[in-house]
Amino acid sequence: MIYCMIGMNHHSGGIDKLDSLFFTEERKSQFVSAVEDIYSEVVVIQTCNRLECYLVSTKDSAEELKNRFISLFNLTIKEFEQWFYLKKNNDCVKHLLEVVSSLDSVVIGENQILSQVRKAYLSAKELGWTDKYLNRLFELAVKVGKRVRTETSISRGAVSISQASVELAKKVFGDLYQKKALILGAGEMGKLALKHLVDAGIQKSYLMNRTLSKAEEVAQSIDTQPISLDKLEQCILEVDVVISAVSVSDYIVSEEHIKGLMKKRKFEPLFFIDISMPRTLDPKLADHQGVYLFDIEDLKSVVHQNIEERNAQKSSIYEIIGEEMDSLSQWKNEQSLVPLIKDIEQWKASLVQKEVERAIHKILNAEDDCKEELIKRLGNSIAAKCTHLPLKLLKGVSPQSYESKQMQDMTKDIVSSKK
Repeated sequence: MIYCMIGMNHHSGGIDKLDSLFFTEERKSQFVSAVEDIYSEVVVIQTCNRLECYLVSTKDSAEELKNRFISLFNLTIKEFEQWFYLKKNNDCVKHLLEVVSSLDSVVIGENQILSQVRKAYLSAKELGWTDKYLNRLFELAVKVGKRVRTETSISRGAVSISQASVELAKKVFGDLYQKKALILGAGEMGKLALKHLVDAGIQKSYLMNRTLSKAEEVAQSIDTQPISLDKLEQCILEVDVVISAVSVSDYIVSEEHIKGLMKKRKFEPLFFIDISMPRTLDPKLADHQGVYLFDIEDLKSVVHQNIEERNAQKSSIYEIIGEEMDSLSQWKNEQSLVPLIKDIEQWKASLVQKEVERAIHKILNAEDDCKEELIKRLGNSIAAKCTHLPLKLLKGVSPQSYESKQMQDMTKDIVSSKK
């Protein structure tokens, strides 16, 4: 059996091309129908950064797959070669294992891709598009993804500015379960920082925006309390962390703000993170007792260090991938022997039946003191004949060779001659 995959990702095609070829459920069905005569199993993986189709066939039909894909989606050969990649057997398997290990992601070590691949596989399985070979491959892929995340540190450490801001807060406070936070700005950076805070278990969060309705809109999908700008000082008195992600020309929190506020807070630690461009938190805030202030430059160094640490995990991940590819290869070889094993089992059952039929009358009619010897002879005869065929077949035979029609025909000839 041959594994094959055809795909496009953020490296090869870009977001615009991925959008234009988005696989709706109808398009998935069209694709499966277009190749079902040459590929017996199909899984389609569709995310915002990749479109990949994994298939299984009894023969190498990659060129035909390419032609049908081009025809189905009205592509030119040049467009296909520019945007898509086609991989077979070990290259196909290795690529999938790299994908679930997040080595092929926009952000190395991200966690979403494993669940996305698993969901795509289970959906195809439910539709009846998979069987023994893709089931085995994708179950192995999920196993690899889990091993990579538990046995290496590929997913540890922030690799985005918003995530790094929360990681820094955790370093200051130890954990955030009993802490409160204020996020200034309901734009993309603010929302991401808020989401990371919630995921980190922050006790309570406030979202402040120039337009209160925008903060209220965000609060519908993320657990936070929207508040208006006139509550700024009152909120700073209550919280432990302030993350600013707004776009304004002046400092939204100045040194003058903080002087009186820190006294009222009895100089309890207050953690400021400025991820705005330009900065919106006065650098002089850091001069005051109990105040910790970090900006994007501080966060960039954290992100850079974490990315380097994740890249350093690649060799360990490829060791895991190599181990699991070996196990899949061994399993595939075993599957190639299944027809041989079935033939031998059928031959053995027939042989035993014939030998017993031939000897039973003699045994039943023999004197009692002779029956035991006759039964022993029957057993030895069956054992000798059952051993002869497997030994003859196994001499100089590799598992792969049984996939050939010549080997299968030879086995049938031997089996027939022994009947």
